[in-house]
Amino acid sequence: MGSDPQTLSLIAGLIPLVIITGIVVAIMLVSGARAARQQRTLDRILEQNERQTALLKELLNRSGPPPAG
Repeated sequence: MGSDPQTLSLIAGLIPLVIITGIVVAIMLVSGARAARQQRTLDRILEQNERQTALLKELLNRSGPPPAG
């Protein structure tokens, strides 16, 4: 089975495009995964902050009003 030069040239021209597309997709996947990890970390920190704030308010309420002075 013979291939004409025009077809081979077209295939050879598409190979770099396929490689570049693969690299871009890989970068996007890695960046997306990193962003998702960072978002989970930020959510966890925010939840901890909210819990600590609630505990602090509870402790302040238990101790009564601050002394006048």
